[in-house]
Amino acid sequence: FTLHDFVYLKRRLFTIISRLLFRLFLLVFLVDFVLGFNRWSLDYALPGFVILENIVLVCFVFFDKKNRKSYMYYDIWVVLCNIGLIILYALSIIRIQLVLVLSIQISLIVFFSLLIIGGLSARKEITRRWHVRKK
Repeated sequence: FTLHDFVYLKRRLFTIISRLLFRLFLLVFLVDFVLGFNRWSLDYALPGFVILENIVLVCFVFFDKKNRKSYMYYDIWVVLCNIGLIILYALSIIRIQLVLVLSIQISLIVFFSLLIIGGLSARKEITRRWHVRKK
């Protein structure tokens, strides 16, 4: 799938890595299910993959300075994934709070850092992507 995305669909490298991380989580979840479903894949691996997604995002923003503002869309997606983690915690699907809180804090720090570093171009990108209008 990854090779198909890269060669035939000509996706951006960050999109390919994000999809690869998602497939890797599905594989970890499957391993947990086969081993008796002790829920470690949901308690530790899912927030861990969101933290890893933030690390990849920071690396791409650091190395791709020309297209820095385009990564705001991906950063908003990671923050929305953390909202999903909060919902899973509220439904008692995720039981360990420490890794969840760490994931949320890292995502918010990365989001606000990119918003500050990106400046006006990042704010314009958010208003353009999410159709936010000033009144």
